[in-house]
Amino acid sequence: MKYYWAIIFPLLLLFSSNSSAQIEPGARQIALANSTVALSNDAFALFNNPAGIAQIGNREMGIFYSPAPFGLKQLSNAYAAYVEPFGFGNLSLGIKRYGFKLYNETAVNFSYSKKLFQKYFFGIDLIYSTLNIKNYGTSHAFYFRFGFLYRVMKNLTFGFAAENFRNVSYVKNYSSISRIIRAGLSYEIFPNVRLNFEANKNLRKPLSIRGGLEYLIFNFLFIRFGVRSEPDTYTAGVGIKYSIVQLDYAVFTHPFLGLTHQAGLLIRFGKPKL
Repeated sequence: MKYYWAIIFPLLLLFSSNSSAQIEPGARQIALANSTVALSNDAFALFNNPAGIAQIGNREMGIFYSPAPFGLKQLSNAYAAYVEPFGFGNLSLGIKRYGFKLYNETAVNFSYSKKLFQKYFFGIDLIYSTLNIKNYGTSHAFYFRFGFLYRVMKNLTFGFAAENFRNVSYVKNYSSISRIIRAGLSYEIFPNVRLNFEANKNLRKPLSIRGGLEYLIFNFLFIRFGVRSEPDTYTAGVGIKYSIVQLDYAVFTHPFLGLTHQAGLLIRFGKPKL
């Protein structure tokens, strides 16, 4: 059995680093191929572009749980986010849990975001992360994520976010925390149709180009499609809104692991005031 894990464990680390489901939560975001740096307008923006939290006008919470993506419990991940608006800006709290008993990551996020003037939104996120590897111990790290949004026109928004720009590591000389830069556009083609584009660069990996389309068919039903590179991934999903609850579902492919399904839940305590 120990020889089995000697082979499978490095493979799991490789696959998890290429899985958008592990990196960025939210079934809506996944269905749009994680092309949402400029769209970020729900609680899961905390893990993508914290500036988007400033667009939320009422209390909101989100839950995303994937117990066995691609049928592998070792890739289990869970996220939760909570947003509380104030007059001086919006505060949000997030929690992440990823992995299994041999390898796991836990992170707590605390974010502040603010609308500046009429077209600008800014946000900064402090992240406390813990990495535990069996027989190697536990390491801790603090790092930042920041971002901004600019409404170029009423139907066009530009977004930018950077993560771990100070190159913080769990262990000296071992940069296990990704440094990521995101930039993109969100364009409302028609009143019920929105197109997203994002260029996502992990500084240790090739550039990932991402695109997604969201269509509001009825007042309560969304359909979504997306595509991305590095790794080549095709995504789709639906969203259903009823009263204060939104349930999202996504399906996406991975070039090595195949196909998997994801689901997420958003609860909005009142209509957002965008």
